[in-house]
Amino acid sequence: MKKIAHSLCCLAVALWSIDVAHAQENPDKQELKVKKRTLMEQFEPEMILTPEKRLELKQDRLTTLRRNKRILDTLSISERRRKALIRDLVQKPHSDRLNKTLAEVEYEEDLQE
Repeated sequence: MKKIAHSLCCLAVALWSIDVAHAQENPDKQELKVKKRTLMEQFEPEMILTPEKRLELKQDRLTTLRRNKRILDTLSISERRRKALIRDLVQKPHSDRLNKTLAEVEYEEDLQE
């Protein structure tokens, strides 16, 4: 019985790792999903955006995130600071450290034009 349970666990882990590897190979082909209904919709339906609008906002946010990551990758800063800024980008997108760095980059771009 223990061997069967162990075999099933190993099979489940193997299938999960294949799925994760496949998802990492094709990050652009992943479908973005939003919930059709939200909890707040029960109480304030006029305040809730449509699923299409929420999906559009999500795509805009991901586009901005990718753009900012490319900017951080091109800066001539230490690897430790770059990792901290990328961590901020994902976990705290409005942190002071990240906002200051991106503002400096955008200011330099404005001066060059």
